[in-house]
Amino acid sequence: MMRRGKMATYTQGSLGSVLIVLFELTLPAYAQAPTLRFEHLTQDQGLSESTVNSIVEDHKGFMWFGTYDGLNRYDGASFIIYRNDPRDPRSLSGNRIERNNLLEDREGVLWIGTNNGLNRYDRDTDTFQRYKRDEQDPSSLSSNVVYVLYEDREGELWIGTSNGLNRFDRATESFVRYLPDEQDPARGLSAPLVFAIVEDRQGYLWIGTQGGGLNRLDPETGTFLHFLHESNDPSSLSNNTARALWEEGDGTLWVGTEGGLNRFDRTTTLSASCMMWTTHGASVAIISKTSWRIVRGDSGSAPTGGAQPARPDDEHFCPLPA
Repeated sequence: MMRRGKMATYTQGSLGSVLIVLFELTLPAYAQAPTLRFEHLTQDQGLSESTVNSIVEDHKGFMWFGTYDGLNRYDGASFIIYRNDPRDPRSLSGNRIERNNLLEDREGVLWIGTNNGLNRYDRDTDTFQRYKRDEQDPSSLSSNVVYVLYEDREGELWIGTSNGLNRFDRATESFVRYLPDEQDPARGLSAPLVFAIVEDRQGYLWIGTQGGGLNRLDPETGTFLHFLHESNDPSSLSNNTARALWEEGDGTLWVGTEGGLNRFDRTTTLSASCMMWTTHGASVAIISKTSWRIVRGDSGSAPTGGAQPARPDDEHFCPLPA
């Protein structure tokens, strides 16, 4: 069965308003789906702006919402809005907060990525510490435009920006930059803009870029592998802009691109017999390229009909077009 992506504290897209889901279950003599009732929290209720891109619940139970016009804290009854104040260097550095840009780390620290730098929230003073690019300091943030925040299993904080990947060094309050390297491509990203980050169970970091496909970073060696779309290779990545990443418990990597969904299975690669998934309402149609057999799974499970495993050391992508 396909599991949902566990960017657990973030939304995967914009919402017109914050929706709190309330379930009202009715139990008549015959079975029926539960009635879903939504409470709308909009600007009329105090939300700073109607486009909500990021959501996280902190360890104290507060809900935080990132919008295109500020950060919102919700206690279940009312909102507190945080915006940039040009006169206050301890205010939020920028007002535009994109998807995947709110993160509470394992120490309970709230991080906020904006269009004008990275912020760390100080709960004691209700202020923000800013981290921004300094042209004279190569250990500063590589770009002020932040697109994604991610914490790995070792507690390392990674920041994807419009110009490179950054690893935050907590001891020195500085950043290690990962940028494209024309002299030694294996030591750099394939493209500078980073949309998505995920760590796999082997400890590799996967990075989705704009125009540069998918990158795999070995944090131990600092080296990269680049996976790109090849027009003459149907088992290559379907598109070179990768916006969403998720690894299942069995090691299968899912890659959402601007040209479809891809599945990357390093252990039982599907290669030429790669299955293509398309959605039809509540069903999933799976077509095996070898047998052209179609199986519908209304239960939400993922059938495996017709696929033949390739060599276990193969690494191919299985494009799953919409």
